Amino acid sequence: RVRHTNEHYSWMKPATTIHNIILGSLWNDQEGTVTISNHTTGEKASIFFTPYKITKHYTKLKGEVYDKDGNVTIEIKGDWSSHYKYRFVGSEEWTDVWSLPREILDDNKRYYGFSPFALQLNEVQENIAPTDSRHRADQRRLEHGKVDEAAEEK
Repeated sequence: RVRHTNEHYSWMKPATTIHNIILGSLWNDQEGTVTISNHTTGEKASIFFTPYKITKHYTKLKGEVYDKDGNVTIEIKGDWSSHYKYRFVGSEEWTDVWSLPREILDDNKRYYGFSPFALQLNEVQENIAPTDSRHRADQRRLEHGKVDEAAEEK
């Protein structure tokens, strides 16, 4: 439940495949449909993560938001590692929800594959337990692109 609105949500996540665990550059692929249901209002969203084997681009997504009667009200498209946008059905104009600057995307490997969006999700906040994984020194070093130091710490 969402505290402020008392709405109840549930969702199913896509399948995640990790490639090149033993040899080569490590990368992951999200594949399948995420369905997010609002049990309070009856609305739902369906987001399809296009598998690499179809597009040869492993981060594409597209989706739709449905009202309680099952009518599509919003279309979603993007790339889960760099940007996504939406538009209301019948509109020609797409609205950016978030996107990363090109220079950040180009420097992604320095941060061990963490996108700035992922790094923001892991920021240390006030009043978290001392055992919270966000306090791990090795994790902090990885986020700052210090891979060798992180390996030593771990």
